[in-house]
Amino acid sequence: MGRFVRRMTAVVVAGIVLGVAGGVASGLVAPRAAHADSVRERQWWINSLKVAQAQKVAQGDGVVVAVIDSGVDATHPDLNGAVLAGTGMLGSTSAKGWDDPSGHGTGIASIIAARGGTSNMQMLGIAPKAKILPIALPVQYSGTLAGPIRYAVDHGAKIINMSLGRKGAPIQEEIDAIAWARSKGVILVAAAGNTTQGDTRIPTPGSYPGVVTVNGTDRTGNLWSGALQDDGMDIGAPAQDVISAKPKSLAASGFGTSSGTSESTAIVSGVLALIWSKYPQLDAANVVNRLFKTAADKGPAGRDDQFGWGLVDPLAAVSADVPAVTADPLGPAAAGSAGADPGSTAGSGPSDDGFGTPATRTAIAAAVILVGLVVVVLAIVLPMRALSRRRAAARAGYGAPPGAGPPGFPPPGYPPSGPPPPGYPASGPPPGYPTGPITGQQPPAGYPTGPITGQQPPAGYPTGPVAGQPPAGQHPGGNPPTSPTGFRPGGTAQFPATGQPPPGHPPANTSAFPATGAQPPAGQPPRPQWLPPQDGR
Repeated sequence: MGRFVRRMTAVVVAGIVLGVAGGVASGLVAPRAAHADSVRERQWWINSLKVAQAQKVAQGDGVVVAVIDSGVDATHPDLNGAVLAGTGMLGSTSAKGWDDPSGHGTGIASIIAARGGTSNMQMLGIAPKAKILPIALPVQYSGTLAGPIRYAVDHGAKIINMSLGRKGAPIQEEIDAIAWARSKGVILVAAAGNTTQGDTRIPTPGSYPGVVTVNGTDRTGNLWSGALQDDGMDIGAPAQDVISAKPKSLAASGFGTSSGTSESTAIVSGVLALIWSKYPQLDAANVVNRLFKTAADKGPAGRDDQFGWGLVDPLAAVSADVPAVTADPLGPAAAGSAGADPGSTAGSGPSDDGFGTPATRTAIAAAVILVGLVVVVLAIVLPMRALSRRRAAARAGYGAPPGAGPPGFPPPGYPPSGPPPPGYPASGPPPGYPTGPITGQQPPAGYPTGPITGQQPPAGYPTGPVAGQPPAGQHPGGNPPTSPTGFRPGGTAQFPATGQPPPGHPPANTSAFPATGAQPPAGQPPRPQWLPPQDGR
């Protein structure tokens, strides 16, 4: 029995290891899957949006895009020369904005301006000659986006990408900062949120007046399954299975794949950079107008609550004949009915699935699955092994009469076991093994010391002492068997769902994210809740 249990244990554990390994090999861990075919092949939107053709017209020269996010890894090969010296704000320790503990900001920057190079293993951004100004925020901070927005404008940004969102009431300081940025000729782009995060309304800053709000589409150009429907949508862009660069400290391949409107927002920011580099004489209103007027109408005719003006079209945006306008298509940047879910007090964060890399999230998911499987195996194997030990002890510990099995065996209707095979040692205690109670040892309190009142032994069960058996009430070996200690898989991971945060991350959302609904100290605005990135990407 013991040998059988050991073999079964080995088989089950081997199956788990192979299953997890198979999951990794088949794309469970996004960065490894990113190299299954080339990185460029994984950038499916490059072909569907005709980005290569658009880049023959413009590539983002002379345009600075600020990325307010988790920071940007300026050492990533595909961002070589693309990242300016920025800053860390609201508690971030990143002096230049070049440290990215979660990988989210690096991914967003690469979608906008990755250099591409000559290899298919290098990522190509929408505007590969644009510059990135990183403004790093900690995954948990008290404050508003007003300071980062003003910093971006003061340091030359023409476009501000905000792939994040806060559920809750509008913050006037942020509304004022957006209005001021627009007065300086800057375009602000924000994510529309994701139903996969529980969003039912566009979160701020995407819901503020004067911001280009981006919704998500799938590979076919239809509405992405995690996209919202809200009357504040301006334009749609790919959100599904978007590969992006990640710090190699977080993803060995240097890439990860995710889904969410954070990625959609980055694509639109890149297209705006293409427009401005092709038409540097245009003001912000006409750049935005060109973006809207050239979008491919989707859903209900005209502007709608799914795609806004339609699916972004980079080639048309840089080549179509679009009459100039005098009125800003975004309208005035003033306080309005901005806000996410009424009554919500949750904080802000990336509007797809929050900070963190797909690699670490899928690795966390794999680890959680593995722990769960191990628990199941132990729940099966440990009792089997305990039963095996008890049966072995019953056979070898206190000799039964020849030809009889241990007390209570065989069950009624089964023939008794025969004598041991030739050459097999007869059952019985080894020489010197105690055959009586151990001096001074008492059974545990509550342990029965005699037959239970009114209970009769089964037919054939000896009614008196059996030679070689321990005294009544004493368990073989002096103590009753103990149950295997149980345990539960641990991990509070809010990032992505359960499991431990990736190395170098704060606890989940990588767990350092405040719990949903957590309130900031008195007098402070809502503390941001960086909800888990869609693989996000």
